[in-house]
Amino acid sequence: MKIVKFLNNNAALVLDGQERELVVMGKGIAHLSHKNEEISREMIDKIFILDDRSQLDQYTQLFSEIPGVIFELAGRFVSKAKEDLNRTLQNSLVISLADHLNSMVARGKLGAYLENRMLWDIRKMYQDEFRLSRELVAEFNKLYDTLYDDHEAATLAMHFVNAELESGMEHAGKITKLIGEILNIVKYHFLIDYDEESYAYYRFVTHLRVLAQRIFQGSQLNDADMSEILKDHLSERYEATFQCVKKIRDFFWIHYQYCFTEQEGLYLAIHIIKILDGNIKTN
Repeated sequence: MKIVKFLNNNAALVLDGQERELVVMGKGIAHLSHKNEEISREMIDKIFILDDRSQLDQYTQLFSEIPGVIFELAGRFVSKAKEDLNRTLQNSLVISLADHLNSMVARGKLGAYLENRMLWDIRKMYQDEFRLSRELVAEFNKLYDTLYDDHEAATLAMHFVNAELESGMEHAGKITKLIGEILNIVKYHFLIDYDEESYAYYRFVTHLRVLAQRIFQGSQLNDADMSEILKDHLSERYEATFQCVKKIRDFFWIHYQYCFTEQEGLYLAIHIIKILDGNIKTN
């Protein structure tokens, strides 16, 4: 890759072997390289492929406006997210996270601490991302002497959630809403309170996230490998659970025009059974 120009100390515009314009990030690139020379791959931490010329203008502006310490903080937590969450994250997360953190600097100076009305939902549905974001907020507060709290952590958590979703950012809010709707169907069908610290609850919410993503992608599970014996056994033993699954299936069809398969219904039933089997606090 050949360096075209430096965007800041840690970022540069380059041309690859196919003459494509790319933005690359690496600690101290500007100090270790020179314009028009080849850059070593070992120096590059992140690569951003530009879809069009307007993205170059956007990236150039962002890199010129956002301090290196912000990019370093964002990059460190993206790496931590990949390790802790063990999920594939969109490469653009570093940019969106750094941009948000930079806005927090300005808002912090004005004391403009915003409320996130979805705090409760995000904290319960995206526990891993929320925990990571609380760590990020704590480090940011220490760095800039600000007073951001869980409301900002919830907003930051959605950056990590968005970066995980194959369906993209536009569906994140819809997915969160849908998960809450399914949790409420189960809650009021059985008149229970969830033990939100239980592993069964964590696994159930994780499964619902995947199911919700499939709904908005319009994809379904294949019924080919479903065990009819297992289904018959469970439906006979856990009749109330399969009545609840029917409610969820009807809800999906009425509100989302989505008809999930028998195998998807079986998976839902198994998760609900685990929720009910000693993992809830009954009213």
